[in-house]
Amino acid sequence: MKRLILYAIVLTLTTVLSACAFASVEELIVSANEAFDAGDYQEFNKQYNALVKKDKEAAETYLETVKNKEFFDLENKNELDSVRIKKLASVSEHVSALKEFADSKRSELEYRYEISGILKTISSQQLKEFEDPLSDVTKIFILLDSLEDVKEVVTAFDELHSNANKILIQLENLKVPSEKENVHSNFIKAFEDYMHVMEEKKSFLESNDIEIVAYNQLFMKGNIFSVQKTVDLGSEFDRLTSNFEREAENLKQRIDSL
Repeated sequence: MKRLILYAIVLTLTTVLSACAFASVEELIVSANEAFDAGDYQEFNKQYNALVKKDKEAAETYLETVKNKEFFDLENKNELDSVRIKKLASVSEHVSALKEFADSKRSELEYRYEISGILKTISSQQLKEFEDPLSDVTKIFILLDSLEDVKEVVTAFDELHSNANKILIQLENLKVPSEKENVHSNFIKAFEDYMHVMEEKKSFLESNDIEIVAYNQLFMKGNIFSVQKTVDLGSEFDRLTSNFEREAENLKQRIDSL
């Protein structure tokens, strides 16, 4: 009985190997394609290796067509990025001929997936503040006529800066594909500039809070002696606000480039 089973196994293997040996290049390509599209990477490897043995040049040409499949097209939106990352990892693990290519695509997709989440946070948590006329961050100078008002604005900037620091750490810790390194570095620099002007405005408010409140109160009461000082303080406040808004707008534009 054991001999019969062994004979059957040998016969089956011989038949399979013979089929691969006598299959045409076209048949091997069709079989490899079907296996790849079905996610049967063991079968793909078998058919591809047979193709390499039969016609190495045809195998190399075929592999390039596989790389051009929709499966590897990162602009394809038919699946969630998180799902596609797992599929690319599976190709990398099981198909040695495509490992380097799949790793490159996965790295790019992982970066895009992670940076997308960070950029959404920047837009919703940071830049959105400039679109809200009732936000403490956008409060105009003449309305700062009490220490409590100034403190509210400073607190708002403190929170904004603290969250920006967390975002900066995320940006610096990202694994960046080589083709994105320059754009990513420029974005970090722009984000640091944004944080710097934010800190400048906050420091100005903290250093001049008493003067700001005193001269604004006198100005609102019509005291002519307070006008020049109020104008000077207001001009510096507006300059810092303008710098802050400029850097925020710069971030918006760079978000599009990423």
